[in-house]
Amino acid sequence: MWVKDTTPHELENARYDYVECIRNICAKNNIACLDLNSELEKEWAGIDVDNLYSTYFYSDGLHMNSNGAKLFSDKIVSQIKSTGFSLKDYLK
Repeated sequence: MWVKDTTPHELENARYDYVECIRNICAKNNIACLDLNSELEKEWAGIDVDNLYSTYFYSDGLHMNSNGAKLFSDKIVSQIKSTGFSLKDYLK
Protein backbone atom coordinates (compact mmCIF):
# COMPACT_ATOMS: atom_id res chain seq x y z
CA MET A 1 0.00 0.00 0.00
CA TRP A 2 1.32 3.44 -0.94
CA VAL A 3 1.23 6.30 1.52
CA LYS A 4 -0.91 8.20 -0.95
CA ASP A 5 -3.55 5.46 -0.59
CA THR A 6 -3.76 6.23 3.12
CA THR A 7 -6.05 8.96 4.33
CA PRO A 8 -4.31 12.01 5.80
CA HIS A 9 -5.99 11.28 9.14
CA GLU A 10 -4.68 7.69 9.23
CA LEU A 11 -1.19 8.81 8.27
CA GLU A 12 -1.08 11.53 10.91
CA ASN A 13 -2.30 9.15 13.62
CA ALA A 14 0.34 6.57 12.72
CA ARG A 15 3.09 9.20 12.68
CA TYR A 16 2.08 10.68 16.03
CA ASP A 17 1.88 7.22 17.61
CA TYR A 18 5.38 6.42 16.34
CA VAL A 19 6.84 9.75 17.46
CA GLU A 20 5.26 9.50 20.91
CA CYS A 21 6.57 5.95 21.31
CA ILE A 22 10.13 7.07 20.47
CA ARG A 23 9.88 10.01 22.88
CA ASN A 24 8.70 7.69 25.67
CA ILE A 25 11.46 5.13 25.07
CA CYS A 26 14.11 7.86 25.09
CA ALA A 27 12.74 9.43 28.27
CA LYS A 28 12.44 6.08 30.04
CA ASN A 29 16.03 5.15 29.17
CA ASN A 30 17.54 8.61 29.62
CA ILE A 31 18.48 8.84 25.94
CA ALA A 32 18.75 12.20 24.19
CA CYS A 33 16.10 12.66 21.54
CA LEU A 34 16.24 15.11 18.65
CA ASP A 35 12.62 16.11 18.06
CA LEU A 36 12.66 16.61 14.32
CA ASN A 37 8.92 16.05 14.11
CA SER A 38 8.21 19.25 16.05
CA GLU A 39 10.79 21.19 14.07
CA LEU A 40 9.34 20.12 10.72
CA GLU A 41 5.80 20.87 11.88
CA LYS A 42 6.87 24.43 12.68
CA GLU A 43 8.61 24.75 9.31
CA TRP A 44 5.63 23.42 7.39
CA ALA A 45 2.89 25.26 9.28
CA GLY A 46 0.66 27.11 6.86
CA ILE A 47 1.85 25.31 3.74
CA ASP A 48 -0.98 23.58 1.90
CA VAL A 49 -0.60 19.81 1.65
CA ASP A 50 -0.25 19.65 -2.14
CA ASN A 51 2.49 22.28 -2.14
CA LEU A 52 4.21 20.59 0.80
CA TYR A 53 4.32 17.22 -0.95
CA SER A 54 5.36 18.60 -4.33
CA THR A 55 8.14 20.69 -2.75
CA TYR A 56 9.64 18.23 -0.26
CA PHE A 57 8.67 14.68 -1.31
CA TYR A 58 8.93 12.30 -4.23
CA SER A 59 5.69 11.24 -5.87
CA ASP A 60 5.33 8.28 -3.47
CA GLY A 61 4.47 10.81 -0.76
CA LEU A 62 6.80 9.17 1.76
CA HIS A 63 10.42 9.71 0.76
CA MET A 64 11.94 13.18 0.77
CA ASN A 65 13.44 14.62 -2.38
CA SER A 66 16.58 16.81 -2.34
CA ASN A 67 14.65 19.80 -0.92
CA GLY A 68 13.28 17.66 1.89
CA ALA A 69 16.66 16.05 2.58
CA LYS A 70 18.33 19.47 2.80
CA LEU A 71 15.70 20.78 5.20
CA PHE A 72 15.87 17.60 7.28
CA SER A 73 19.66 17.67 7.52
CA ASP A 74 19.63 21.39 8.42
CA LYS A 75 17.21 20.63 11.28
CA ILE A 76 19.40 17.77 12.52
CA VAL A 77 22.51 19.98 12.54
CA SER A 78 20.63 22.80 14.25
CA GLN A 79 19.35 20.52 17.01
CA ILE A 80 22.74 18.89 17.59
CA LYS A 81 24.39 22.32 17.83
CA SER A 82 21.87 23.36 20.50
CA THR A 83 22.68 20.35 22.69
CA GLY A 84 25.58 19.44 24.91
CA PHE A 85 26.68 16.67 22.54
CA SER A 86 30.40 16.75 21.80
CA LEU A 87 29.47 15.96 18.19
CA LYS A 88 28.46 19.63 17.80
CA ASP A 89 32.13 20.61 17.75
CA TYR A 90 32.54 18.79 14.43
CA LEU A 91 29.61 20.41 12.60
CA LYS A 92 29.84 23.39 10.27
